[in-house]
Amino acid sequence: MLINILTAVTLLFISFRVDAAPLQVSSIGQWGNNYRVPEGNLEGWVWDAYIWVDVIVENLTYTKELGLYWTDDDWQSFQVAEGRYDGILSRKTELWSIDFDVGPMMSCYACADGLGRVIEFAVYFKSEQGVFWDNNNGANYRLALRDDFEPMMLEGQSLGTRGQ
Repeated sequence: MLINILTAVTLLFISFRVDAAPLQVSSIGQWGNNYRVPEGNLEGWVWDAYIWVDVIVENLTYTKELGLYWTDDDWQSFQVAEGRYDGILSRKTELWSIDFDVGPMMSCYACADGLGRVIEFAVYFKSEQGVFWDNNNGANYRLALRDDFEPMMLEGQSLGTRGQ
């Protein structure tokens, strides 16, 4: 009887904490770095792709940890990325950021259209009060990486366009 009561209280506490999670993803985006021409291909680019995630966190305690688990292979494998404190938003909230490298991307006319690489992730927040998650209401966050080719302009000439 005592075990059943403790189990019920624990389940009630966990479900309450999930509903009142002290974190919220506020923005998500992609950026690139180290653009270069792939060897043997003059009609495209290779670059290192990065994702950023900004998270608003309630300032429950001084000591906290924030990060995310991500995958690009439907959770056959996963990576962990740690967050960093960016600053105070109000007396009760802080802004944290998570930037992580998702590897090289390639864009070219000769490549298959829409490589279809999707990054899926869920954010966690650890403090003295416990572990909290923002997983987009159970659906996880998903970001389709841009791999489309956009011609670059240099000195009035377009690079990588066909027929010129």
